Amino acid sequence: MIARRLAIFASENVGNVDLNALTVASNTVNIVSKIGMPEARITLAQATTYLASTVKSNASYKAINDALKYVKSQPTIEVPEHLKNYPNPDHEVKYQYPHAEPDGWVLQIYTNAEIPQFYKPKNIGSEARIVNRLNHLWNKDILDD
Repeated sequence: MIARRLAIFASENVGNVDLNALTVASNTVNIVSKIGMPEARITLAQATTYLASTVKSNASYKAINDALKYVKSQPTIEVPEHLKNYPNPDHEVKYQYPHAEPDGWVLQIYTNAEIPQFYKPKNIGSEARIVNRLNHLWNKDILDD
């Protein structure tokens, strides 16, 4: 099905660099399934031309593949006590609730393991905003890797 391939293309080849791409592709799948041919050819053409002409990034696709490869090749990582799903009044480190902070983020330890950065967004399209956000939160240039 062409619409299915467009949806995969939107995630795999466009990703977060154009946040409308997946919506366009998803709507195309829906329209093709509800309307059918020959009318859906117009929607297929519109989605195809949109996806073909927008900016591209496979950063999310590469990130999930690298993360899966990492998980399969590494031992299971122990969850820190302050993240386990029960209160532990004896533990000196307390969970910090990110939503209570102005930026919606806090610097806290989520693991003691050294984990590589999997998602490496491009500094174009919507991913440029993600790069800026991560740089702001981490107070470093994530593109320097």
